[in-house]
Amino acid sequence: MHYLPILSQKSRALDQAKPLQDLNLPKEFEKLRNALENKYEGSKGKREYIKILKLLGHHSQDDIKSAITESFKIGVINVDSIKQILHHKKDVKIESLNKEILADIPVITVHAPSLGQYNSFLKNN
Repeated sequence: MHYLPILSQKSRALDQAKPLQDLNLPKEFEKLRNALENKYEGSKGKREYIKILKLLGHHSQDDIKSAITESFKIGVINVDSIKQILHHKKDVKIESLNKEILADIPVITVHAPSLGQYNSFLKNN
């Protein structure tokens, strides 16, 4: 992945980048690249695709593949939407709590405030 920052500056070299050919990326990545290159003029589509490839340094191929699929479903295809999807999926993973621990947590009831008390503050001003 150390070559991706260089590719960001030399995006035309993307097709000749031997390390990328060895990655064996899922077909969703190629679909995404084609969509980005069709969406943006010039080399901006390639630069956007390279930004997504950089995400491989922090996320698994499967996670990014899933985010790409989701971005196509919602019709928002760009690096920011894929980052949002990845971030959301990371935040949503919640382990279920042990029922023994839940039994030890006391039940607390919070009563609704009396909003009429706030009116008394307004009358004093």
